[in-house]
Amino acid sequence: MNKFALVFLSGWLLLTSLLLAACSDEPVSPESQLRAWLLQMERAIEEKDLSTIRQLVSDDYQDDAGNTKQQAMLKLMALFKHYENIAISPSVTEIDVKEGFARLVVDTQFSQSTAFAELGLAGNTYQFVLLFSPDGDDWRLNQLSYQAK
Repeated sequence: MNKFALVFLSGWLLLTSLLLAACSDEPVSPESQLRAWLLQMERAIEEKDLSTIRQLVSDDYQDDAGNTKQQAMLKLMALFKHYENIAISPSVTEIDVKEGFARLVVDTQFSQSTAFAELGLAGNTYQFVLLFSPDGDDWRLNQLSYQAK
């Protein structure tokens, strides 16, 4: 099979599976929604997409350092301005969904980029605990804490 046919077949299979999933009557599980949220946040951080990050974070956000959503966004803006490349590698270790909230525990390995090296985070693994509240069919980040592993 030539390369074009293989790429075409792979694309067709992917499109078909996505269409079948979209037509399914089964609701998406909260766990799947939270994993999708994390992937969207990872991409937004690496692409320095502040608009998407704002949408993913609750207006009531507060982290363990006492930063509000606005303060956290200002810090991210400064980080994004100062550093060209930012890369993270999150790995979900725990998802706990209860009525009215969810807790996600994520281990994150920071890249060896200058941004994280200057902050003393490069090459280190940190455990993040993220608390969410539902917002319609989506989840919004309410609280974040982290510690070195």
